[in-house]
Amino acid sequence: MATTDSFPVDPDYTVTRSKESNVLRGRVESAREYFRQKAAPRRIFDLVFSRRSKADWDEIEQFRLQMMTDFFTFEDKTAARSYSVYFNSEPIYEEVGHEQINMRLELIEAVGVAMAVYPSFATANPFGTVPVAQATDMGANGKLFVYPGYGYRVNGSFGQIYLDEALTGGENPKTDVVLALHRVRIVGGGPVSLDYLT
Repeated sequence: MATTDSFPVDPDYTVTRSKESNVLRGRVESAREYFRQKAAPRRIFDLVFSRRSKADWDEIEQFRLQMMTDFFTFEDKTAARSYSVYFNSEPIYEEVGHEQINMRLELIEAVGVAMAVYPSFATANPFGTVPVAQATDMGANGKLFVYPGYGYRVNGSFGQIYLDEALTGGENPKTDVVLALHRVRIVGGGPVSLDYLT
């Protein structure tokens, strides 16, 4: 199973991280611009391995060939967090001495796949907040929050919680949620805001 397959060799520190924005930007005839989030932004990890042995190169290359079309777990030790990722590009290898190799490769966060360890509010993982004023008021059908990320926490009171239109049973906070652009509908009660893990 891919959640149990972990990237085999620790990179040099520190890991360079960036993110896709996944924001669609357009302009209408009146010259006004609009922005729409297309999907959850994905982290991109740029890993560097300096003057490593041929054995490290062989291990990374064998793992890449095995996981070419599947996701796997990357343990970001500086962030103390696990991510489900894919290879984002072909690795670059450079011979710099007798059986010494510099390597560089990119991993990209996987959307919609399981994780070995989900982020949580309890472990102080980063999160964002959507205030109730930004939720869509659906009248008797509740308030609809849209967020890009992992799990969520409803602040305030609620009757029922729907995640992507599936009734959740009221689990709050709910952390075992895969990375995606999610819709949380809260029916009843008085929600104040929605926190979501990024």
